[in-house]
Amino acid sequence: MTASGLADEVHKAPTCEASRRRKRALLVDQMQEITARGTITVTCPCGQRVPVIMAERCYDCGLWFCRRCARRHFGREPNRGGR
Repeated sequence: MTASGLADEVHKAPTCEASRRRKRALLVDQMQEITARGTITVTCPCGQRVPVIMAERCYDCGLWFCRRCARRHFGREPNRGGR
């Protein structure tokens, strides 16, 4: 699967076991990027590297997104602490 295909797929509910595995693998990659490297950036499914403090994390699937992809994933502007 291409990077853009995976980026499109993460915004939809998994439709099969293969889709779930790809999503889980992406989450594992993101978490390893944050912990193993000691970095303060994470790579969004679209390929953009984002500082963790600026990234949006989905409570349902656990993936991290840049602001543009977060709008698409959540279907609206992400909640900013009740503001």
